[in-house]
Amino acid sequence: LVLCGLAGAGLSLYLGYEHNHPGNEICNINEFISCNAVNQSKFSQVGDIPIALFGFGYFVALSWLASRYALHQSLTALFLVQVGSILAVGVDFFLGTQMAQLKVICPFCATTYALNLMLLIGSTLEKRGQSVSLMDALVKDGMMSVVIGLISLIFGVVSTGKSLQGGTKSGSDAFRDLQGSYERVDGSVQTDANDP
Repeated sequence: LVLCGLAGAGLSLYLGYEHNHPGNEICNINEFISCNAVNQSKFSQVGDIPIALFGFGYFVALSWLASRYALHQSLTALFLVQVGSILAVGVDFFLGTQMAQLKVICPFCATTYALNLMLLIGSTLEKRGQSVSLMDALVKDGMMSVVIGLISLIFGVVSTGKSLQGGTKSGSDAFRDLQGSYERVDGSVQTDANDP
């Protein structure tokens, strides 16, 4: 379980970095198999934050919970891995439908979906026959896993080169963006007194 979480964290951080610095992704094979096409799509971020970085925070928190279970036999931590995995598989289903709309497959994204499914299956098999109170789980391990996930999200945002205010651009980059924001018209243009 810990290895699945760490692998997911690594892939998510890589995808978050590539979202903010697109270019030479190693999983761009053709127009149908391309991490870049998915990672740069309108579905790839919430606000200014790449979805992959939310995944990074989630996977780091789940890795911590899985290690709590592995080292201390904490059933509350295992229960939270199971609950988190159930929620993540639901989110992955939604993200998979978005990928289907794009008609492109992102191999690294799909791998994180498979890792979530493996976390769900592994935690369910490990926990079978043992009951845990949701309140106990939230009190013992839930709040700390949320804090770890949020700190990881902030680390991911900062380390991938995007500030929480949307990043900064050099003057020349801002000027190039401005140049691309209008259309050049050849000939005369009629305006009225209200036009700037």
